Amino acid sequence: MGDSHLRLRLRSPGAPPLDAVSWGAMHGQLGPALLGLKGRRFHLAGRLELSVWGGRQRIRLRLDDAAPAG
Repeated sequence: MGDSHLRLRLRSPGAPPLDAVSWGAMHGQLGPALLGLKGRRFHLAGRLELSVWGGRQRIRLRLDDAAPAG
């Protein structure tokens, strides 16, 4: 995805994993913050989108912002 973008797989108990992408996240505080706190809970802000790649369709979260939970 390149050096400036961040791709994540989000997990929540009892729910299937959700792929997420944040374009340009590594140019600001969002990317390093998420990588530095791997495995912790976050409040996420973004929107769901349909991703089509290689003939496959799937839903992913286009992540705009995040904040540590609690």
